[in-house]
Formats: sequence, structure tokens, C-alpha cells
Amino acid sequence: MNILLDSSAIISYLRGNEELRNIIESADEVLTSSLCAYEVLEGENYSRIKRNRTGNEVATFLEDTTIVPLDRKDAEIAAEAQARLMVKGLEQNAIDVLIGASAVRNEVELITRDGDYEVMQEVLGLKFRKV
Repeated sequence: MNILLDSSAIISYLRGNEELRNIIESADEVLTSSLCAYEVLEGENYSRIKRNRTGNEVATFLEDTTIVPLDRKDAEIAAEAQARLMVKGLEQNAIDVLIGASAVRNEVELITRDGDYEVMQEVLGLKFRKV
């Protein structure tokens, strides 16, 4: 089984979440969106600059992770889903909708620590697991 990790799952894994470690170890392939890679790298860089921390746990983790770039199909899927959500009064963060669309396009289960994707499940046809 292939999975796509969002940034909350990556952070939790790096903090030692045992359930995520088991999920990642049992996956055939671990993917993440380029948007998630940006989010976790930004956080690591912020800590390095602001708090004088060292380390490159995120960069090391991402070396073994397939980073899925956004493409036009992701944009189309996300735009349609967001429009449907807006009509229902349920507009979501654009980055989260794009990450969800990327999981749908790549036909993988999205692994997250956030509940944000629950509302997208129906309009995107998104398979996700909150851990």
C-alpha cells in the first residue's frame, strides 16, 4: 500500500509517534506533497534560525520520501472540490485542498493528524486516515 503523509503526520513521526512509525514501515511507498515538504522544511529552518537549533531531521526524512509535485490535474481537482465546499459553506484552507487533491490523483491514502480532511472526504473521494 502506498501512502501520502501530510505535514502533521511527518512532524508527529519525527517526534516519535509509534503508530505512524508502524504505518510508514508497512507502506510500500511513502509519498508527500511538495507543499508538505515546504511546510516541514520551513518549520525546521525557523527553529534553526530563531532558536539556534541544529539538525536536519526533516531533510533526512525527505530523502527517503517521494515528493509529489503539484500539477494541473491537482489544481483542477482541488478547484472543483473547493467550489463544491464553498457552495455548502464549508470552504477549506487552499493548501489542504491541494494536498487532498494530490492524494486523490495519486490514488493513495492520506495519513494525517488533522481533522481538516474529513469535510473533503465526500467531495474529493479522498481516502484518509487520522492517526
